[in-house]
Amino acid sequence: MYLDVMLNVEQFVVASHKQRRELLASALIKDVPETLAKRKFKAFDLAAFERDLKETVEQQLCTPEASRFDHLCLERATGYGS
Repeated sequence: MYLDVMLNVEQFVVASHKQRRELLASALIKDVPETLAKRKFKAFDLAAFERDLKETVEQQLCTPEASRFDHLCLERATGYGS
């Protein structure tokens, strides 16, 4: 099984790196559970998965600690400063 998470390119290109992390987090939290809900998995607790996914994604992408690698990334996806 695979899953494509679609992002709005126009929005993503002009966003700061912090905003790109937030856009990605939002898309993952929304799209992954929606896709999994369409499937039937034996002994799979979708609600628990959704809670854990949200907590993990927010921790990794949206907390102050999430900025720890920002200095390694371009501020703008266009490559032109901030």
